[in-house]
Amino acid sequence: MGNRQVCFHASRLAPKDRTDTTVGPFSIQVEKPMERLRVTLAPNEYSIECDLLFTANSLPSHEPPSLMHDDGHFIMHPTRFRNL
Repeated sequence: MGNRQVCFHASRLAPKDRTDTTVGPFSIQVEKPMERLRVTLAPNEYSIECDLLFTANSLPSHEPPSLMHDDGHFIMHPTRFRNL
């Protein structure tokens, strides 16, 4: 495409099944949690398509929880994983 930057935008109502990550020709598949993610854009009317595989280059690590209190009550108690 030379020196042009091209974007693809799509939207839809949120599905009841949160694992359904397809919007028109665009989809994201978690092939192996915390290790491999595939992003695809099938052939479409804009002639933009891709099949990208993102692979982690390190193992996931569990971060310590981040606790937030207010007057003795938990407000927030998130925990998450990240790649080191």
